[in-house]
Amino acid sequence: VVYCHSKANCEHIAWELSCPYYHADVIDRADTLQQWLASDGGLIVATSALGTGVDFPGIVFILHVGMPWSAIDFAQESGRGGREGETVGSIVLADRLSVRRTLEQKPDDVNVQAMGDFLLATGCRRAQLSEFLDGRAIECSELESAANCDRCGEGVAECQNKQATTSREWQ
Repeated sequence: VVYCHSKANCEHIAWELSCPYYHADVIDRADTLQQWLASDGGLIVATSALGTGVDFPGIVFILHVGMPWSAIDFAQESGRGGREGETVGSIVLADRLSVRRTLEQKPDDVNVQAMGDFLLATGCRRAQLSEFLDGRAIECSELESAANCDRCGEGVAECQNKQATTSREWQ
């Protein structure tokens, strides 16, 4: 599932990816979902209209284009995946400048601030999110069966280390 903020962006990205889209103005939403599921899944581009209250098996990848509206929205939308115990990849494509701008525009919205903290975190992302949602920071290292976040396992942190090593070697 690829999540977008606007209906127009949702439709544009779906057109680019040659896949269905889902938002509040789709006339036959139930048919759209059934066709998507009948085609063995694949990609669907959606707004937050597909973020809560839907349980579909086989979703193993969630992509947010832009900063999710809030930490709760992010958790709900990312939670669409892994309904049958699958490992799910969840990626947010958002640039730091846009995230910081959003945080400055909404300084009193704790839900938005929590999402920004999650995205800008240098430590365990699971701890950031669990502290906000559950009141207790639980790090990846505390969970035996859960996949690590990108900060605790392989992912962005490891890629950054490899890039730094390669850069030093070239110097």
